[in-house]
Amino acid sequence: MESVNGLTIVDADEVDHNAWSDFVWQHTDGNIFQTPLMYKVYSHTPGYKPVFFALQKGKKIKGVLLGVIISPVVKLGWITSYSMVTGGPLVEDADLEFAEILLDVYSRAIRGKVLFSQFRNLSDMGWLHKSFSVRKYEGEPHLNYLVNLKQELSDIWGGFSPTCKNKINKATKSGLEIRSFSSEEEIESAYYILSEVYGRIKYPLAHKSLFLEAMTQLNGSENVQFMGAYLEGKMIAMRMLLVYKDIWYDWYAGSFRKYTSYAPNEMLTWHIMKRAKECGAEVFDFGGAGNPNIPYGVRDYKRKFGGEKVDFGRYERVYHPKLFGVLKKVMQRF
Repeated sequence: MESVNGLTIVDADEVDHNAWSDFVWQHTDGNIFQTPLMYKVYSHTPGYKPVFFALQKGKKIKGVLLGVIISPVVKLGWITSYSMVTGGPLVEDADLEFAEILLDVYSRAIRGKVLFSQFRNLSDMGWLHKSFSVRKYEGEPHLNYLVNLKQELSDIWGGFSPTCKNKINKATKSGLEIRSFSSEEEIESAYYILSEVYGRIKYPLAHKSLFLEAMTQLNGSENVQFMGAYLEGKMIAMRMLLVYKDIWYDWYAGSFRKYTSYAPNEMLTWHIMKRAKECGAEVFDFGGAGNPNIPYGVRDYKRKFGGEKVDFGRYERVYHPKLFGVLKKVMQRF
């Protein structure tokens, strides 16, 4: 525990987790990636090490920042490790001093442990642009698509491209079945699909414990949804979604390439949107669509569902430029 200008900095062992949870829930930009729930998920996942700090005045929380150090190849240490903060920091009244204190304490905590650090924004963080800049973070554009689920279903459908509608109609006639799943066996099947996808694009996939822990830690609070597309009883496409407040976040998705002609992804996405709307969600967050200056097929897929295109950008600091250059081409698509 340390103090700065009358404020106390505490870590996850020192903070009241209920107060932390309440702070995130009540914050305008509060999101699941800054909650104690995600801290627990990260804590139990091999290759993931959560880094958390809260800023307090007395007993009242004034700001929080949850990040995670990810080590795709644990034996190589920092050479392949990077830190990621999604949707943070969150501070009271967009107070610049509070945010900068959290940025500084976080930077000290990850120093010497990562190849690079990245902040993935879920809202407009322009008010912190200068603060990131002086701390040697570079901003870059990063798109996303948000589908408004407050519309009538007919209006949501009407926003889809003609090609997208045709694929969904075709999938409906092909005998595909869409259903939720929650068993460890089905999560294993979903992970197998992801393994094929990530192997194809040559990108390291998180340990399967990440998804098993998500089910364990988040399912009771209904903050996670697992849905699959099945053909003759076999899962051929899957999606893992995080749920918080009135937003469903598209977290992980994949399908077997050989079943592309059945359009399982399009049908699955449409069913998820309908399910989310039934559950009272107001936004379906596609979870990122890449840098607009770099070709990205996934962006083309997401665009055809008619969501609002937003660019909240990202901030990134590279600690070892030469090594980072080797990984950049792979990392830039995510």
